[in-house]
Order: sequence, then C-alpha cells, then structure tokens
Amino acid sequence: MAYQREILLILREANQEKGLPVDTIVRHVYNMTAIDLFSSRPYEDVKADVAKYLKTESSYSNGAISKCEKRGWYKLNTASHIVTQLMLEFEIDENDEWMM
Repeated sequence: MAYQREILLILREANQEKGLPVDTIVRHVYNMTAIDLFSSRPYEDVKADVAKYLKTESSYSNGAISKCEKRGWYKLNTASHIVTQLMLEFEIDENDEWMM
C-alpha cells in the first residue's frame, strides 16, 4: 500500500480512543502526498485506496488498524506487533530530525 506510512502517522497523532473518520484520514493523506498541482493523483483515487486499505487492515485480528464504535471511524490497533514496531521507528525518526 502506497499510503500505509501516511495513514499510520495520521492515526498516531489522533486520539487513540476516538480515532478519526475516513474522510479526515483521506484529506490528510491527500494533502501529505500532493507534490504539486500538476502531478498529484485525483482525490477520488486517493479516497478509494485509503478506504480499501482501512477496510482490509481492520478486518485482520492482528492488523495495524482497528474499527471504532462509530461507523466509518478507525484507530491504531495498539495490540498489534506491527504498530508497536512502527511506533518505535517513528520515534527514532522524529528525534533524528531536530539534529539535522
């Protein structure tokens, strides 16, 4: 999935108990990946890819994403080993940025 890293970064910043709705996640992913006005993908394509990833990943019991109580809302699955590993990688990246 091309947007996996962006989705996980967005959900990491969200409230871990409430999560975020699909539309908000899509908007943030689109804004993060839009390089310029002429080469970016259409919003509908990004929405389809993000929605497919969220639906697929949340269907796995040990997936990185889990569904919230509200319909169409997602959050990080903190019980997942994938999320635990990625959280460590994100922390290292953030700490290294200020040194540059």
